[in-house]
Amino acid sequence: MDRRGLWVLLILLLWSSLAPASQLGREKMKVVEVIHGDTLKVLWKGKVQTLILLGADTPPALWGPPLLRRAKLLNMDPDTLLKMGKEAKAFTQSLIPSQGWIYVEFDWIKRDPQGRLMGYVYVPQGMLNAILIAQGYARARLSFPFPMRPKKDWILSAFPFLEKKAKWAKKGLWRYGRF
Repeated sequence: MDRRGLWVLLILLLWSSLAPASQLGREKMKVVEVIHGDTLKVLWKGKVQTLILLGADTPPALWGPPLLRRAKLLNMDPDTLLKMGKEAKAFTQSLIPSQGWIYVEFDWIKRDPQGRLMGYVYVPQGMLNAILIAQGYARARLSFPFPMRPKKDWILSAFPFLEKKAKWAKKGLWRYGRF
C-alpha cells in the first residue's frame, strides 16, 4: 500500500505540473476569500461561490456550531480546535497566488447538496488538496454525506498515504496529537 501510494503521488505531482491547465479540463477561478483551510470563496462565471476542496478536511476556522460539534466529537477544547483551524486557514492562504488565480478540476458532481462547488484545486505548488494533507493541515476525507463515486479515485487513494506520513512525522496540526 505504501509503495503504491507513493507511486500514485509521484504520478499525480508530475501529471499536474507538466500539463497545461486548459488541456486538463480545469476551470480558472479567482479566490475572493479563504473561509477555512478547505473552503474558499471564488469568483466563477461572474458570481461569488463557495468551493470545497474534495478529499481534504480541515478544522473550522470560525467559532460556531460546526466547531463546537467537532470539539465535542473529538473530546477537545474548542479554543484549541479553533486555533488549529486558523492555522490551517493561514497555511491555505499562504499557497494562494498573490493575484488570487487558481485552477479547479471538477469531479462527476460539481456541487454538494448545499449547492457548494466541489473540486481539486491547483496552485503553482501543485494540487492544494494533496498539499494540505501531506503537510498535516488537513485529514483525508474519503466519505461524503451523499452518494458519490469520484472519477478521480486514483487521486483520492493517495490521500490516506499522505495523511499517514504527515501524522507519523507530526507535521502541521498533527503536532497537537489529533484533529
